[in-house]
Amino acid sequence: MSSSDEEMSTRKKNRQEEEQAGDRISSLGDEILHKIMSFMNTKYAVQTCVLSKRWKYLWKSLPYLDFELQTFPFKGSTYEEAVISLINFITQVLFRRHRTDLVKVSFQSYNVPEPYAFIPQGLIAYAVDHNVQQLAINCGYHRLFVMPKSFYSCKSLTTLQVLNNLRLRIELPKFLALPALKSLHLRGVSVTKKGFNTEDFSACPNLETLRLEVFFEEHNTLFINGPKLKRLELSLRGPYGKFGLKVVIDAPKLKTFHYDAIDPIVCSFGDLASIDDVNFSMYNCYPLGYEGDGEDEDYFDMPFDMYREYVLHCVDTFKKFHQAKSLTLPWRTVEAWKFSFPSTSFTFGLAKEHAEE
Repeated sequence: MSSSDEEMSTRKKNRQEEEQAGDRISSLGDEILHKIMSFMNTKYAVQTCVLSKRWKYLWKSLPYLDFELQTFPFKGSTYEEAVISLINFITQVLFRRHRTDLVKVSFQSYNVPEPYAFIPQGLIAYAVDHNVQQLAINCGYHRLFVMPKSFYSCKSLTTLQVLNNLRLRIELPKFLALPALKSLHLRGVSVTKKGFNTEDFSACPNLETLRLEVFFEEHNTLFINGPKLKRLELSLRGPYGKFGLKVVIDAPKLKTFHYDAIDPIVCSFGDLASIDDVNFSMYNCYPLGYEGDGEDEDYFDMPFDMYREYVLHCVDTFKKFHQAKSLTLPWRTVEAWKFSFPSTSFTFGLAKEHAEE
């Protein structure tokens, strides 16, 4: 046999092996194929319909929908043309899908132009109507983000993430009734007298993880109530120069607490005996005259006497977490405190190697 014949024979064998491998994949059940397709963005998942008859309608029952503008191969020379292409695609997918339940729905776009602001709300309403379990909305929004009414009492939702990248406000009802919810992450929530009430999660009895990036407008106290809450992450902001924000925690099963804010005032009901890991990030607040290492461009400074009082409040707060196995501080914060109390040895039970660099 000549070398050319051997080469042709090898190619034929390889092609047969590839076809057999393809047949083995196609012979898998719908649930497994759907799981494989969940690692693709939805446009590529839809395009599998051209592979064979087995795949022709498989995408129509796909329980994972991922719409991300930045990674989708949409055509368009301008950003708005790309958004229009995305919207048309979403509309077609939702219209042609079989009426099957959804496991996860994601929508991500840095900037949603005003004429198309209805798309995220419509997608959320569709997802809720199809018993979605995990919902992630991450977008820039040019106006108040209002959740559809059907969302407020969704019984299937276990994970919810709503992030507004343009620092505008997300409007939520005072009371959420999400009985299956275990994880909640909100960015852009405004704490007002008439707004979302974080004090009462009684209608979310299974909530275990809560991450809030909120802005204080009227209130200066944030109440967190979670009977089963195990992980709490707070990023708090208020009007520039306003201090005195306070957090009150009622979470007897809390294990992990991460806190990012200027104000260190944290109170609690009970002794937080179950806490293991505590992380404070307050490195953007320094006394006047402290130069630091120049890494913080966005920071607050305050008169020396006020800063000393601020540090003492920090220490009082840390004492409330004395039972924690781990307490992490930015090293720059400790350096700034030493600047305010040069004759005092700051020994919080932490060596420098245990502080965050």
